[in-house]
Formats: sequence, C-alpha cells, structure tokens
Amino acid sequence: MQFMEPVASNSFFSRRRKELAIGGALLLTLLGPYILKPRESTAPARYDRRLVIVTPHPERLRAEFGQAFTRYWK
Repeated sequence: MQFMEPVASNSFFSRRRKELAIGGALLLTLLGPYILKPRESTAPARYDRRLVIVTPHPERLRAEFGQAFTRYWK
C-alpha cells in the first residue's frame, strides 16, 4: 500500500494573491481622491453663475439652445 505524502497547505494569502491584488488596487482607486485632496478648498470664494458649453455645433444652433436654456433656468 502506498501512502500519499500530505499536500502542503497553502496559506490564504498565497492562494488568493491575484484576488487580493485586484481588491487592493480597487480600494486604492476608491480611496485615492480622499487621501490626496488638499486640506484647504481650491474653489473660488465667489462663484460665477455662468455655464460654458463647448460644442461643434454652428452658432445659430448654439444661440437657440442658449436662449432655451436661459428661459428654462429662469
């Protein structure tokens, strides 16, 4: 009768190395903005209430949309 040698038990971390690396990268991606944000706000003290839209449409169409948005906003 032949005895099989016991299989060396791998630890949890060595078996799940890829999954842990992906999870760590995801966690770092989600927490990065919170970790790297400046202590003080960089926003201007007084906001300008202008909306600037960059579009490839012709001037006539942009003016029409601008007027419609102004009516909607008011």
